[in-house]
Amino acid sequence: MDLDGVRDGAPWQLHGQDDRGPVLVFDVEVAVHAAAGIPRGKLWPAIVAQSEEAQDDGLFDDEAGVKEWLATNYDDIMKEGQRRLQKAAAAYEKKKAAQDVITKARAAGQKAEARALPAANREAELVASLG
Repeated sequence: MDLDGVRDGAPWQLHGQDDRGPVLVFDVEVAVHAAAGIPRGKLWPAIVAQSEEAQDDGLFDDEAGVKEWLATNYDDIMKEGQRRLQKAAAAYEKKKAAQDVITKARAAGQKAEARALPAANREAELVASLG
């Protein structure tokens, strides 16, 4: 088996060895980055997820296929990436808002406990003095 093309940054990565020899795995993330030159950033995870889904659906299985898939679907990939990014941001904001409500409720409860503490101490002192 020719391993000349297996190196860091190559889409085919050496993934161990079995009884037939070296096992190569197609790394779709590396291939997409190399083929599209899309900078890694906020959209990157959504783009990689789409490319993995496309690979799982059998739309490509090699570097040439990745290039063709990207060229043919670039605008749709970017729109879907934006949609997924916005969906993730909305989910984060919703979770953060729920956490803020919980934090405020805890703080309010702690304040109420703190306000009630002097009265409870006076009551305990009164009970102790009577006893």
